[in-house]
Formats: sequence, C-alpha cells, structure tokens
Amino acid sequence: MDRRDKDNAAKVASGKSWRDELAQLALNLRRAVPGGARVLLHGSAVHGVDPGDVDLAIIVQDGTDRFEAVRTMAGLLADRSVATGVLHTCFPIEASSCSSAVSQYVRNVLLDGREL
Repeated sequence: MDRRDKDNAAKVASGKSWRDELAQLALNLRRAVPGGARVLLHGSAVHGVDPGDVDLAIIVQDGTDRFEAVRTMAGLLADRSVATGVLHTCFPIEASSCSSAVSQYVRNVLLDGREL
C-alpha cells in the first residue's frame, strides 16, 4: 500500500486528509505534553516521499521531563500508527537545545522540519 492508498484509507475512515490528521495529532501532542510548544514534521514525509514512518519532534520548555513526555505521547502515537499503518514517532527537544543546536539531529530537525 503506497502513501496515496494510505491517505485515501485514512480519509475514508475519518473524513480528513493526511495533513489534517497530522495537524490534529500535533495539536493533541501539544495539549498532552506539559510545556509542549511546537511540533515539527521532519524526515522523508516533509519531502513528499512515501515514508515508511512519520517523524515528529516536539519542542518543550527547558526542564520538562522528556521521559514523561514520551510516556504521555505514546498512546496518541500508537493510535495514529495503528489507524494509518504507518509508524509515527515523536522526540521531545528542549527549547534551549534549539538555540544552540546541540546535536546533528536537532540541527536537521530545525533546518528541514515543517511546523504543524
């Protein structure tokens, strides 16, 4: 099943497009994670390539317990993954890491990511 088939299957089930569903997921993640400010889509899905997964990052306030953030997001991401047949992941990044781009991963997310 390619991306369009998955999009169409998800749209039929929910009445929403893949992008609309991602925007809703981003909103749900921001609401669920204390200190969650921005959600960025990155990786192959940004480029319109049929991804085997959907990579997200959530920018959180400094001091946010990132392990707890991952636990909080797990159910939302699992539900979306099951609904679409595509693995969805989301990694929390502290806001201060954005200003200093402390790792190659953070630099890639900030350079290539699209805010949802």
